[in-house]
Amino acid sequence: MASNYPVISVVIPAYNEEEAIAKKLENILDLDYPREKIEIVVASDQSNDKTDEIVNSFTDKGVRLCRLKKRGGKVAAYRNAIPDLRGEIVIFSDATSVLDKSSLKNIVRSFNDAKVGCVAGLLNYGDPNVVNIGKGEHRYWRYNKNINRIEGELDSMTSVSGTFFAVRKELYPLAMESHLAEDLIVPLHVRRRGFITVMEPEAVCFESTVQNQDQEIRKRSRITIQNLHGLLSNLDMFNVFKYGLFSIFLISHKLFRSLSGMFLLGAFVLNIFLLHRSGFYLAIFISQVVFYFLGVVGGVWHKNRPRVINYIYFFCLSNYSILIGFFMFCFGHKVVAWDTER
Repeated sequence: MASNYPVISVVIPAYNEEEAIAKKLENILDLDYPREKIEIVVASDQSNDKTDEIVNSFTDKGVRLCRLKKRGGKVAAYRNAIPDLRGEIVIFSDATSVLDKSSLKNIVRSFNDAKVGCVAGLLNYGDPNVVNIGKGEHRYWRYNKNINRIEGELDSMTSVSGTFFAVRKELYPLAMESHLAEDLIVPLHVRRRGFITVMEPEAVCFESTVQNQDQEIRKRSRITIQNLHGLLSNLDMFNVFKYGLFSIFLISHKLFRSLSGMFLLGAFVLNIFLLHRSGFYLAIFISQVVFYFLGVVGGVWHKNRPRVINYIYFFCLSNYSILIGFFMFCFGHKVVAWDTER
């Protein structure tokens, strides 16, 4: 019965999403959740195409446009929209993602547990066979999904996918700075407040993978920059004596992953200085050279790459992107607003 469901607010961030926003709104309106219990808001970050016009055409269906007065990025768009929301649960969903029919009911039910403050939906990427990078990202996300699930079962997830997640309205950190990533800061804030973040595997959304090398580099480097800034602004969360397993997860999952490019570069350089020590170090060095050579081969072999070479290529590309992001972070670069990757 409808009375058993809480009022929820679905917030869709948008910047120049004229090609996707109508389909997205139709998707939300078609979901299996009591219509009178859903508030739908599009947070437009100063879109200058037909996005806002399309959103306004859905006004008679209960959709509301919340437009920033000046461009400020996704976090600023959320900060502008959230105070006026009427839902006790806020659900964030990107304009290009497609939610499964029962996804809203499934993500909301996790909040029946009073200690749950944030819930991550299950992100499934579109056909990974379309492009080779898509195959690599699909496999990476399966690996990451298992890590997130285990974190949630043992303590609390350290991050969610910004594509689809939900949080209790009173736990959303409105003071979050615009250059940080909500998919990291929200779970950290939730854990600091004494609540946990979990994954709901039956709250499913579908998203397309990035389509080329340049998109992957921009995306991964941006995520690295935002993660490093987010971790730096939450150093207290590394206190193992206060946060226990969560701190260990945060260090091993988020911090070390953001530094993985530097670890690999350091290992390669150090190996050069150890070559004269023994044949063991020579063998390790040759192995590294062969591995990275296969990554380069994967970069120029665009069609019908063998699976092994494709995975090596994606590993090298991802860590190269992370390394770029690390150096950009060191030079003080911040990401506030960006064009979505298509």
